Amino acid sequence: MAYLEGMVVKEMTMDFGTWGERPVLVAKPSLMPELEGFAVLVKDVENEAGGLLLVSADVPEEFRPLALLQEIIEAWLPEGPTSGVSAAKYVLERVCEELMDSFLGYRIGYLERLVEFYKIRGESALAKRANLSLVYLKSLAESRTAATTG
Repeated sequence: MAYLEGMVVKEMTMDFGTWGERPVLVAKPSLMPELEGFAVLVKDVENEAGGLLLVSADVPEEFRPLALLQEIIEAWLPEGPTSGVSAAKYVLERVCEELMDSFLGYRIGYLERLVEFYKIRGESALAKRANLSLVYLKSLAESRTAATTG
């Protein structure tokens, strides 16, 4: 992993419940400057259950496990246009009410950047999948706002 040399801020283990304890690397945002607030699972082609979890140091600490859980779930689901929405629903069931609005705001911002990131790279299928998640989260956030103001 020479490409990570000097980029890791912290090494840790996180417990993802059903998905087990996994090693996590908190990386400098400059590892992926084109995608602020990244959280990724770099799949291990030799071990389907494995992979390297990386999260940017600029992701709020309280959201890191949730952002990484999203990546784990998406890796396990059959690939398809709605796999991101399914993973988001799973993750949202684990967000406490007091963090829900701020987590939704964080994820919406991240997904907006992710859609643009995929578009720039010409990865239209991934952009479409991320956009479906974005639309779902925006709809959920709007309905929560309407419920509290209406």
